[in-house]
Amino acid sequence: IGIETDTSIVFPGTKGTNYVLVTNIQNMEALHTNYLAIFSQRMLEEQVCPTFLECRDPLFLEEDGQLYINNLTGGAPGAAPDFARDVVITKTADSFEIEVPLTTPGDQTGMPYIFKVINQDGYWVLDTFFYFGACD
Repeated sequence: IGIETDTSIVFPGTKGTNYVLVTNIQNMEALHTNYLAIFSQRMLEEQVCPTFLECRDPLFLEEDGQLYINNLTGGAPGAAPDFARDVVITKTADSFEIEVPLTTPGDQTGMPYIFKVINQDGYWVLDTFFYFGACD
C-alpha cells in the first residue's frame, strides 16, 4: 500500500530535517516486520538498515512509540520498472535473477537493473539488486 503520513504532526530532526507521523505502520518493530516481507535478512542487515535507519539523518525514526519518516529527503527520480522487457538471467529452486530496465521520463530505454530474489523461510524476498549504468 505504501507509507501513509499525517504531515500536520511533525517531529523536528537535526539540521532542518522534519519527520512526519507515519499513520499506517505503528512503530519500528512493525516496520521491521514489513521489511521482512520484502527483503532477505542478509539484505536488511547489510544494506537496508544501515542505509535507512542507522545514518545521521535516518529515513525512519521512532519517538514516544510512534514511527516518523523524514519527509525532506529530496525524493527519488521518477524511475519505473519496465516489466514487459524483463529477462530471467538465472533460475534455481531457491533463487532467480531478473534484469529489468528502469525507465525515467527522460530515458524510455532505461538502465538495466538485476534483481536477485531468494526463497527465505518459504517466502520469495529481494536479496540484492545491481545497477549497471553510466555511474559504475
